[in-house]
Amino acid sequence: MAIAHRVACEAIGLPLVFISGRRSPEEQTALYARGRSVNAAGIWVVTDPHLVVTNALPDHDPHVIGAAYDAAPAPGHRIDWNRIDLFEKVGRLAPVGLTWGGSWPRFKDLCHYELTGWRHLPPPEPPPVA
Repeated sequence: MAIAHRVACEAIGLPLVFISGRRSPEEQTALYARGRSVNAAGIWVVTDPHLVVTNALPDHDPHVIGAAYDAAPAPGHRIDWNRIDLFEKVGRLAPVGLTWGGSWPRFKDLCHYELTGWRHLPPPEPPPVA
C-alpha cells in the first residue's frame, strides 16, 4: 500500500518521503521514552512534553507489527512541516484500507498511516534463532 500511496502522490507532482516503517519493540520503547521517565512506582510519566514523539508502547503500536508507516510530502525534496495543506492532500490520497493519523479526532499525527483494523491482525512470527 505504501508504494500505491507514493505513486498516487507522484501522479499529481507531489513527492512522498518515507520516514519510518516497521520498528522493533526496542526501537518503539526508545521512542516512547523520549520526554518520559519511569517513576518509583514503575509508571511512565511525561517529563518534557516537547520531546514526546509517540504515545504508544510496543504492544499498542502498529509499526511494531509492520502495519504502519510514516511519510511526508516533500516538494523540492524538502519536508515543510508547516505545510498542513500538503499533508492533508497526501492524506486524501491514501489508498483504501489505510487510516491517516491526521483524521484522528483527538491526536493528529499528520505523517502516520496504518492499516485499518490492524489490532485484529495476528501477532508477528518471532524471528528465527540463529
